[in-house]
Amino acid sequence: MIHHYPRAGARYVVLFILILVMCSTVAAAGITYSPDGKGYRYGKDGWTYLHIEGAPYERGYQHGYLMAPELA
Repeated sequence: MIHHYPRAGARYVVLFILILVMCSTVAAAGITYSPDGKGYRYGKDGWTYLHIEGAPYERGYQHGYLMAPELA
């Protein structure tokens, strides 16, 4: 006997909508990501927070890319 669970599809729809809402919240928070997706920066209370990771060359590239507005 095969059981069908009609609500399983609804769970995926709810999960998808939740992820979309979370992504829009992150975008609204002013977070900037590096092109490789490993590093990011955001501002809070007048401070700039920077997160970088990877090999030394990758970290240097992320730092330069994300801090370019302050360096120029």
